[in-house]
Amino acid sequence: MLASYSRNFIFLKTLKTASTSLELVFSQLCGPRDIISPIGARWELERAKLGVMPRNFSRSRELEKEYRRALRKGKKGALRRVSKANRDQHGCTGHMHAANVRNWVDAEFWEGAVKITSERHPYEKALSLARFSFSGDADQDPQAWEEHVNETVRKGRIRGFPVYSIEGQAVVQPENVIRYENLAEDTQRIVTQLGGADGIELPQTRTTQAEDRLPAAEVLTPWQRRRVRRRCADEFEFLGWED
Repeated sequence: MLASYSRNFIFLKTLKTASTSLELVFSQLCGPRDIISPIGARWELERAKLGVMPRNFSRSRELEKEYRRALRKGKKGALRRVSKANRDQHGCTGHMHAANVRNWVDAEFWEGAVKITSERHPYEKALSLARFSFSGDADQDPQAWEEHVNETVRKGRIRGFPVYSIEGQAVVQPENVIRYENLAEDTQRIVTQLGGADGIELPQTRTTQAEDRLPAAEVLTPWQRRRVRRRCADEFEFLGWED
């Protein structure tokens, strides 16, 4: 989660939508008073290379100092330990839901800030999560893979709508949703809108997808597609995704 008082925006981070890439980009627009929450240790070290460190994410200044010390030393284990302590103390975290962000930031700022998030077609998101979490070889054990995909669409964290909505109402305007299929264009447009530099490049992260993969709609079974469609009905309606 990012909350920029200086640029008047809030970035709400969803899963499997290139959100880590975007967090690295939008972090660079933040000023000293802005909130930059911790991310995974590997990507935190990447962000540090951009000259950005997390700040104002905890009520404990000592905990923030400890986190920055671990970051300067490149200690991934220490970063994970302090991140857990921050979660335990209910500090700001990467995937905070909108209602929690609203309770953390100033009320006037919340009302006026531009809310930004990223999304991806739910079929693609479900398949991406299944691939990410599968420990076997789909080609060698297709039955295990099929069972894993079934379990992912039943219970996996594929819904983004709860992150950027409160009581069933989206807090983000559709034009401020960065769509995975238009990642670079949408990001550049919003960065420019916020007064950022032209020509900003997206850092490469784990979301890079092989170009020869079939569309998820052709990979998922009819039952899997129906299940995703029901689970992500809010997203289909809000963003006009097609089946």
